[in-house]
Amino acid sequence: MLSDEHKRLIRNHWLFQRLDQAHLDDVFRRLFVKHFRQDEQIFLQGDDGDCLYIIVSGYARIYLTALDGRESELRIFEPGDLFGEFALIDEAPRSASAQAQTAMEVLMLTRKDMWALLRDNFELTRHLLKLLVQRLRYTTAHAERIVFWDAQARLIDFLLRYPRYGDANRDQQTIYASQHALARALTVTREWVSKSLKGLVEHGLVRIERGGITVLSVKALQTHFDKLVN
Repeated sequence: MLSDEHKRLIRNHWLFQRLDQAHLDDVFRRLFVKHFRQDEQIFLQGDDGDCLYIIVSGYARIYLTALDGRESELRIFEPGDLFGEFALIDEAPRSASAQAQTAMEVLMLTRKDMWALLRDNFELTRHLLKLLVQRLRYTTAHAERIVFWDAQARLIDFLLRYPRYGDANRDQQTIYASQHALARALTVTREWVSKSLKGLVEHGLVRIERGGITVLSVKALQTHFDKLVN
């Protein structure tokens, strides 16, 4: 059963915020709550996709796994984000894997319930189409990063996009990702990541911490990145 906090999140969520109360009540009846532990697998690439997820709290990492076992991180989702809708719509296997990066609470909606909601409400259908277009634009931009940017630019872009726990407006930010995780995300060697980070340290842009990397100035790192790609 949904709490008042859950209902408030859904009521203000961009996907549902224009629904009238009757349709919102229908959404509330169909959603259910699930918790994941840190590092727990949410689903695997190739699994049947029978539900989508709306994050109440915590962070999820979305990644691909190559035949040789290497992983490439695609995106980090944070509270309020929705994921897992592709396989729900086209009824194909999951195109990527999802793992809880921290302890998570999510709201889940099954394929059967989603189609029932969409049949009854064009506004919800329109918002879902908007979400799919946003996902396509993100995928196109990701492909551009891989094709046209060198590895150092991809590393800096990853650092700039990575979720920041705490005050996201601070210019100095610590990113809790290991060099091994960065190497997996960028599909490069750990040695290459170490060498590239050393260069950023020498420029006074980052500081390597135990268990993470501190960006000393997000603005300065953004300026350095802009010079690399423009």
